[in-house]
Amino acid sequence: MPRCRVLIVDDEAGQQEIFRQYLAPLPIDLEVADGTAAAIELLAAKRYHAIFCDLMMEGGGGREVLRFVKSQGLHTPLIIVTGYGDEETAEECLTAGAFDFLSKPFDRLSFVGVLRRALLRSGLIFEENASPPTSRAPGPFPHFVG
Repeated sequence: MPRCRVLIVDDEAGQQEIFRQYLAPLPIDLEVADGTAAAIELLAAKRYHAIFCDLMMEGGGGREVLRFVKSQGLHTPLIIVTGYGDEETAEECLTAGAFDFLSKPFDRLSFVGVLRRALLRSGLIFEENASPPTSRAPGPFPHFVG
């Protein structure tokens, strides 16, 4: 997995530590925002390959961060993480544009699986046995990408 930048948005120090432990063995540049306002400030200044965001926080939480990401035209996969998840909430978040939905507590395998799919979506990693897109296509249309 190539080096990438991931933003974690969670107001609970214990949950932030779980994310850190799960990501420690991976080539990840991790940044943590401890609330909605801090996340929006970081997202306005930097680009990330994936965002994991708690649903329930002061200032709007995951829904507000998702609205900001969409309003800015960012295509960063945003994964909603919550301890208050039910099927209806998950469907609402996914319909609003969230990439995926994780219910707390989650295990490392589930977390890394969602991260891998998010990085596939962002084009940072590629499926096994697939080659990355080339910058020059063969034939008469060298700059055409299909």
